[in-house]
Amino acid sequence: MAGLKKFAFGVVAGVAGAAYVRSIKRRNDALVRPKIRNSSGVPLPVKRFEYSDGEEIEYVDVGTGDVLVWIPGADGPKETFQYQLPRFAQSYRVICADMREAFSIGANFDRFVEDLEELLNDLEIKRAVLIGQSLGSAIAIRFATLFPERMRGLVLCNPLAKISYDHVGFNRTILTPLAMLTTRYLPTGISRRMARFWSRLGLWVFDDSSGREALINYA
Repeated sequence: MAGLKKFAFGVVAGVAGAAYVRSIKRRNDALVRPKIRNSSGVPLPVKRFEYSDGEEIEYVDVGTGDVLVWIPGADGPKETFQYQLPRFAQSYRVICADMREAFSIGANFDRFVEDLEELLNDLEIKRAVLIGQSLGSAIAIRFATLFPERMRGLVLCNPLAKISYDHVGFNRTILTPLAMLTTRYLPTGISRRMARFWSRLGLWVFDDSSGREALINYA
């Protein structure tokens, strides 16, 4: 019985998760993304790249020096790092691509890794530091596992290494929508207090490391 309940809850969680991802995509499609600008206010040049399965994405490639490859989370846009890219481009070569929006039939998680490999090969980059955010961290970890010889370093921000039942349980399927409502549509002061409240419940901040309180208070 417990196994059946767990399975049923997992199905509900999966459906809710798929609906959430679809809503994020619709929201992103409706957004006018701000251009990524350098310190002088000039937009960074945007290039296009086509993967081997025909999916096209935009990416930025600016700066010189050691290569830093930035991988956004499930939201997908390179603009996730709109503040970091111009700053780091002053000292490094920074590369960041949009997450793909469509997959071929039969594709799995490693398609993200193949995307990264194809882009780096096209740019003739042999080794790089990968900087992953959320889902991007999982992609970076997988890439490092498959291609350790191409790694100069690995930086994980809000990492998600494995999605389990615990991760998509009650908190993620029931509390997340409530938390989003109470942090997006209330006055700023109240929203910040609510963000800290939900974080201390373990909804967005999962570990109890020494930097946990500092991260929560930064919200």
